[in-house]
Amino acid sequence: MKRLTLVLVAMAAIVAIAPPALAEYSIYGSVRVKTFYVDNDKLIPADTTKTPTIPAHKADDQDFTLELQPNTRFGAKVKADNLSGHVEFGLKSGTSGVYTRLAYGTLETGAGRLLVGQAYSPYFSNASQVYGDDSSFAGFGNLWDKRNPQIRFDLNNGLYIAATKVVSQGSTVTDTIMPKMTVGFKSKADNLSYNVGTVYQAFDTGAAETTVTSYLGYADLALKLDRVALRTKLHYGQNLSDLGMFSRNSSYNATTDKDTSSYGGWIQAGVGMATAGFGYVAEDIDGAAEIDDQMALFVNYKIKLAKGVTITPEVLYKDYMDSSTGADQGDELAIGAQWKFNF
Repeated sequence: MKRLTLVLVAMAAIVAIAPPALAEYSIYGSVRVKTFYVDNDKLIPADTTKTPTIPAHKADDQDFTLELQPNTRFGAKVKADNLSGHVEFGLKSGTSGVYTRLAYGTLETGAGRLLVGQAYSPYFSNASQVYGDDSSFAGFGNLWDKRNPQIRFDLNNGLYIAATKVVSQGSTVTDTIMPKMTVGFKSKADNLSYNVGTVYQAFDTGAAETTVTSYLGYADLALKLDRVALRTKLHYGQNLSDLGMFSRNSSYNATTDKDTSSYGGWIQAGVGMATAGFGYVAEDIDGAAEIDDQMALFVNYKIKLAKGVTITPEVLYKDYMDSSTGADQGDELAIGAQWKFNF
């Protein structure tokens, strides 16, 4: 409670700093609750740290969840002339409490916009899939590395470049050789919008200071035709877990000196308030017997009860398919709804 009080005071101070005659400011929030029945038959790997060793086995778990989503948030925006600031905090239930989601400032120049602070990656985009705290196909075709400190410049012609802090979900970062560098281009032509780019980074890991290199190429396309909306995102890369991507089995193996090549993507089609989508990823681990892949399917429908109030019933099926050894990794089925209040 003390931490939450300090955050509220800080947000009030942000608004109070800018004189009303010189700045525009706003405070907003979003409360999200999940109610899903989940049938989980995902394979749980063997645990050799126990005595006796626990062999690999299917979860075989059925559960109904009614919880506050950890991406429930509140934030503040301030704009004065060519300067603006944006802070956003998340609210997790239990002991996790308040955490920082966004904290950045921007400067509008004649050539474009400079952004400094913690923000989304330039290649981030949302699919409409909501189960898993708005997981949006994370690990099943989408690219999700959370929000990280960065310095980014977006030119008015659509070109952008960003240097981002190295955060690995695979190997341990000992020394950063090169931050995560992203160069891309985004634009719009009639009803088609697109965002394409490349990413590269390098860091040392372990006492031997082995160098881990990662790269990524991506293409994000969206087409709107009257009531129909189509969107797809494709990617190819190397050691994407070391690039910070969540829910991926795409890491450099220092023991065998092997890299992992990865590819995948997602596609969705929306008609009115109904949306259906498909996502797929494959991890080609150098020297492995099989490709480790997985896929997901969803269909949902947004029901707007009032301004800012939305219920989204959804059915999601995940197939974890085969591991790199050829073992069946099980599947998962979720049926339920997300409840969202934006204010």
